[in-house]
Amino acid sequence: MSNQVKFRPIFVTGTGTDVGKTYVTALLCQALKSHIEERYSLDNDHSLLERSVGYYKAAISGADCIEESDAGYINNFAHLGQDLNSLTSYLYQEAVSPHLAQQHQGSEPISISKIQHDFLQVSDHSQLTVLEGSGGIYCPLCWNHEPLEQELTQKHEQNTDHCHVSAMMSCVEQGRYTIADFMKRLSTQYGLSIVVVGDAALGCINNVVMTLTSLKAEGFNLKDVSVIINNYDEHNAMHVDNVRMIEAMTKIPVIAKVAKGDTCLALDEQGLDNLLVKA
Repeated sequence: MSNQVKFRPIFVTGTGTDVGKTYVTALLCQALKSHIEERYSLDNDHSLLERSVGYYKAAISGADCIEESDAGYINNFAHLGQDLNSLTSYLYQEAVSPHLAQQHQGSEPISISKIQHDFLQVSDHSQLTVLEGSGGIYCPLCWNHEPLEQELTQKHEQNTDHCHVSAMMSCVEQGRYTIADFMKRLSTQYGLSIVVVGDAALGCINNVVMTLTSLKAEGFNLKDVSVIINNYDEHNAMHVDNVRMIEAMTKIPVIAKVAKGDTCLALDEQGLDNLLVKA
């Protein structure tokens, strides 16, 4: 195989916050790095690419510095050897949604053009780039309230019954965009594989199915989507049924189940084929 092989990026999102998305992303980066380097040997004298797997997260909240953030943890855990400043574009100390952290900090709003540019800086030097989202797919990155408030007033005056949520979703041109908008831009221009991380606890089925339904509604092809379940206990009948029901209801494969304390991610050939799609 040529050592110049490139894979389309993988975007890891969660069904919500605190489902272990960063932990799973670290395991995923480690597993994919090991597989790529075993199967596609890197010749540093001839390869234009610096690394097998690169990582990028547009915005991080709740950390004092990159090294102590989610990105720094993944970089260290998976031995990516990436420059810290390339791991993310925006870092906020306050542990709230990026758009709110930016507003409270009084800094420049998150630019979708900048995060796309910074992603490419990582992607151009990596065979595979794994992106991690902030929270779920509708986590706001930037939100200008003024046009939204004007629209809501107009809609209310015309007919409140026609004030649909879909019409209120983010509009990049007006400074309102979410993780989903960034994902759509990447998918349109570069192709995208998506991993949804869910927690195995009660509510898992509903949370995963709602996220998959939302992805479909946003225009993503569910053939490009896989699921990983975190905090899984193979001896817990509910956890086993959660996986069975997710696959039965959605036809989307659960490619891995992560138990508490796992230090590696088991991916079979089908799971690897779902993720490693040549660009």
